[in-house]
Amino acid sequence: MKSTIVILEDILKKYKISKSSLARKMEVTPQFLNSIFKGERKLNYAHIDKIKKNLKLTKIEVMELKKSITIPEDPDVLEWLEKLEDAAYKFELLSSNKGLEEIIDNVYKIKKSKTRENILEYILYQLSKEK
Repeated sequence: MKSTIVILEDILKKYKISKSSLARKMEVTPQFLNSIFKGERKLNYAHIDKIKKNLKLTKIEVMELKKSITIPEDPDVLEWLEKLEDAAYKFELLSSNKGLEEIIDNVYKIKKSKTRENILEYILYQLSKEK
């Protein structure tokens, strides 16, 4: 799994923007962004949403960023997130009308009362509806 810093560096290269430009798009100071790159501060979901909106990130890029800041609740969560990432890739390939973020939000809501298998079944069901 890529670190948040590596993903942000990839975004800077891909979208050919500077750190200060990225900071403006995130609505943070350049100093704050530098502290993220130094590992002194953490990226959060609000930052990711602003980057996504202003740079038109792909669903895969958004998923990578969200995955990079997720703190596993148990040892199996990383494995579960890898399966979710694979589902996200399939979802993007299907050019879905339903946003991946909405599915992920729903998954996190039901995760507390469901097993990973139930959640994966839900995601696969959503994917099958989009064919």
